[in-house]
Amino acid sequence: MGCCQSPQAMAVEELDFTPEGGVGVLKSLTPPPPAPIDPVANRALVQEAKNRRRQQEQECKLTPEDVVGVLQGRGWKAEIKTAADSPVPLVKVDPRGILKCVDGRGSDNKAMAGPKMLGGVYGIANCRGIKTTQELSNLCNEVKAAGHVPSVHGDESGIMGCGFCKLWVTGGFDDVGLGIEKPSFTAQEGADAVKAAGGVIENHYGAHAEKVVYINFCKDMTLEPDHDDQRFIVDAWAAIKFNLDVPKYLVTAAATVEKLTKGSLKKAVLIVPSKTAVNPSLDINEKVMGS
Repeated sequence: MGCCQSPQAMAVEELDFTPEGGVGVLKSLTPPPPAPIDPVANRALVQEAKNRRRQQEQECKLTPEDVVGVLQGRGWKAEIKTAADSPVPLVKVDPRGILKCVDGRGSDNKAMAGPKMLGGVYGIANCRGIKTTQELSNLCNEVKAAGHVPSVHGDESGIMGCGFCKLWVTGGFDDVGLGIEKPSFTAQEGADAVKAAGGVIENHYGAHAEKVVYINFCKDMTLEPDHDDQRFIVDAWAAIKFNLDVPKYLVTAAATVEKLTKGSLKKAVLIVPSKTAVNPSLDINEKVMGS
């Protein structure tokens, strides 16, 4: 084999052994050409790796005890309970359940076993700084790909009946110090975009009468609303799943409740997995993921 041959022209030689154990002739095996790199698939793999790393960072940077401290600093009463001791039973998230608002009122949609986030899909959009209906449509596709049904809601007063949405589109978060800017679309335009992207528009009824905020750290579990025993429900693990800035998201949740109730509701119960003891030395990865 010549020393000046290019790597592409070089062949691999191996001995061909006979069944009787004798040595036969040398065979030349040309290696197959390398598979072409798919730029789209490569970018997707890189993004997936970045998302996984961000999730790990978020899981380790904030504990339920930290959240209690932040809430107490805002004048809240907050406590931690395990799932087994939760005053309201947890249910496993159903992919047919809508990713819905934290609103505790009754709804015309009965698929309540989906994750609960601020304003439904708007909670993700708000935290990410999404401004356009095209970005919102793309987000709905992301939510569907993650195994959930995107949704937003109105109530008997109209599509602005979602308090979180109303605060967001009217600049109601300008004074909370989190850098939240209102989107370029109206509440109706946002709802139309969500519906066009295959999402659900639910309608809530009745007056608000929430008495407590549940902040749930149990992955892939949620609580269901009850119009006759209202509670705000915030699935904190969903913020991690969608690679949000979790401290920003949870402070936004607190600010939302404070604004909507004019400061009259400042009581929270944080739910953590039962198999993990409540211990300040454990990080959120151990509490949420159960590792």
